This record gives sequence, C-alpha cells and structure tokens, in this order.
Amino acid sequence: MHDDCYIDCMVSPIVITDRLIYGTQLHVTAKFALIVEKDAIFQRLLDDGFFSIFPSSVLITGKGYPDICTRLFLKLLRERHRLPIFALVDSDPHGIEIAMTYKYGGIKQRAEVGNLELPDLIWIGLSRLEANR
Repeated sequence: MHDDCYIDCMVSPIVITDRLIYGTQLHVTAKFALIVEKDAIFQRLLDDGFFSIFPSSVLITGKGYPDICTRLFLKLLRERHRLPIFALVDSDPHGIEIAMTYKYGGIKQRAEVGNLELPDLIWIGLSRLEANR
C-alpha cells in the first residue's frame, strides 16, 4: 500500500490481511467492535442498517473460526484504541469454541505469532439457559 492510500471501511467491507495490518495506519473513530460468527449474519446486519443504528462501530466476521489476521487486527484495536470488543456467536459448542478462541487464543498459534488473546471479550447473545426459559 502507498502512504497516501485511504481505505474507507464504511463504503464497503474489506478483507483483513497482513498487508492491511502492517501496511496502513489505522484511524479509528469507533466506540466498540462487534464480532459475528457467521458471514450470513454479518451480511444481514449490513442489509438491515447496522451502521445506521451503530455508526461508531466496527463490525467483523471471521467467517467461523478466526484466522490469525482477524485476531491480530482485533488485538490491535483493543490495545491501541481501547475498544471494547463484543462477540455474537451461537450458543452451541462450535459458537462457544469460536468465542473462546478469540478470548483465550490458540495454544498452537501462540507459538507462531504470539499472544492474540482478548481476555476482556464480552460474549453477547442468548445462552442455552436463557433460550430454555
């Protein structure tokens, strides 16, 4: 990327790559970040005007289990910009595992890229206990 390159993430979604993380300076005006488990939910939130309701936010999906670039990007948002990060995932074992991967990191990946955990990640959505009431 060139030094004078500007990417407006409000215009359209972008893929988080190492080039984005290491090749750009982030200017963040968001008040929080929301991770959604599935791309279908991500698209639905966009279609339903998520940014009209929450204009000062970052909406992210790892399309299931998060890759290293997505986790690194979130870690940078948390550390450099002090954003609270929320995760909206299914309350099934896969959704919980995905949330825990964001929150506690992966043992195997820690050896490769360092600590990418988000210990203060806030899980939102219905739990199984709430759904059964």
